[in-house]
Amino acid sequence: VFVDDETLLMLLVNKNNAPRQTVLTEGDVVHLLPILGGG
Repeated sequence: VFVDDETLLMLLVNKNNAPRQTVLTEGDVVHLLPILGGG
């Protein structure tokens, strides 16, 4: 599944504000960062 920077940021904000609504875990973020060019 492709997740762009804007979507990732939105999901992270949702996780911070409403954890039950997120689909990402910290582990997911770690795996996504290299895909997004952050690694």
